[in-house]
Amino acid sequence: MDRAAPLNARGEDPRARSPGGGTSRSLLALLLATAACGLSLARAAPGPGARFAAATAAFEDGDYGSARDTFAELASEGARSPELFFALGNAEYRLGDPGRAALAYRRALFMDPAFREARQNLAFLTRVQDSVEPDLGGGNLAGGLPGNALAGAIAGGLLLAALAAGALFALRKRPPWLVPTSIGAGLLGLSSAAAGWYLAIDRDASRPPADSVVVIGNAAAEARTAPAGRASSVASLAPGSLATVAAARGEWLYIDLPDDQRGWVRASEVERLWPY
Repeated sequence: MDRAAPLNARGEDPRARSPGGGTSRSLLALLLATAACGLSLARAAPGPGARFAAATAAFEDGDYGSARDTFAELASEGARSPELFFALGNAEYRLGDPGRAALAYRRALFMDPAFREARQNLAFLTRVQDSVEPDLGGGNLAGGLPGNALAGAIAGGLLLAALAAGALFALRKRPPWLVPTSIGAGLLGLSSAAAGWYLAIDRDASRPPADSVVVIGNAAAEARTAPAGRASSVASLAPGSLATVAAARGEWLYIDLPDDQRGWVRASEVERLWPY
């Protein structure tokens, strides 16, 4: 028969509580409460994917203003993708803002020059608005190729060349066919990598500089001979027009225009292509 354990000063059996048992239970309760709080917050605040889907549904229901606001919020929060800017451009166009619609399409193409739907919509807008943009050149060979295809060609070519070199130098006893096969495979891999690299450079050459500006709003922006509202007009830039910036002075930007011209526009009439 067990002997009764002595009671402590508070009249409690010390065997009823293990050392640190109260602290462990408190920590466990705190962790469970924190996890429950995190789950409730996650349910209360839907992620970018759910918000994008909700905004897309709102756009399809004709609520273009709500869709535009949600798309713009997602972009400002960092959830940027070509598809997001494309959807934002569609909403801006439906709301009658061709300048910001073109800006959104240009941002989608800045991220993915091979985005055909965005390029098609931008071409329609620039044709209707009679917008202008500089001739950047490039993109004639690889303008429609996705970036992952070019990256895969470069990586795959280098891997093939490395495997061919490894097979050629690692094996001491080489069958007669190994040397010509390895050399051919290595040359093929290097050629593939070089072609992918060249096409990637050509593709990126068609991408405008990130500090380019786009004419926003519904009215044309006047490019003037001097940074003053009374200065003579050099050119009238329709909404959606793209220009590269040469200099800045206060609220004015000095931009490059077609036909080797330059002019001053108000900074409030344009927005930087990629301000992120």
